[in-house]
Amino acid sequence: MNKFVVLTRISKDKNIDRMIQMFAELENKTNHNWTLEIYGNGPHENTCKQLITDLNMLGKINLHDAVSDIGIALNDASIYLNMANAEGFSMAMLEAMSYGVVPVMLNNTIGLNEVIENGQNGFIVKDAAEMKSVLGEVITDMERIKYLGEKAALKSKKFSMHSSINKFISLIS
Repeated sequence: MNKFVVLTRISKDKNIDRMIQMFAELENKTNHNWTLEIYGNGPHENTCKQLITDLNMLGKINLHDAVSDIGIALNDASIYLNMANAEGFSMAMLEAMSYGVVPVMLNNTIGLNEVIENGQNGFIVKDAAEMKSVLGEVITDMERIKYLGEKAALKSKKFSMHSSINKFISLIS
C-alpha cells in the first residue's frame, strides 16, 4: 500500500506539524495516491488535528493512538518518516526496517549512518526541503521502494537480538 508511517510521541520537538505541511504540499503538487499515518499520543495532538483539518487533508493524513503492537502500523507501510529535532538511536526505525519499510530520516539521530546506507536501504536528509524532494522522487517508483525495503529488512537483521547476543558473546570470549 502507498502509506507513509510515523511512530512517535506527538510533541513539538518531533515536528509532526512540519511533516503534515510537507505531506500536504507534496499531495497538492503531485496528487499522489499516498496516505500519511501517524501513530502516537502527546501534547501536540490537538494542534496537529486542527492543521490536518485546515489543510483539507482528512482521510489523507490520519492520526491514530499509539499501538503496543507496531506490526499493526507497519504491515502495509512503505516509508517510515522521522523529522524530530533530536533523536537517540531509533528503535522504531529499526523495527520499521525489519518489516521492509524504507526509512527517511533527518540527519540528527545518533548512529544513523551505522544503519542507513543513504540511497541503498533508506535515506538520510539534512532538512525538510530535502525530505520533500526525496519523497517526491521515490513515491513514483514502487519497484525502487520494494528494493530499498528488501535491503532495509536485511540491514535490520544485523541489529537483531540474536545478532547482538552473538556479538556480545564474541567480545567476552
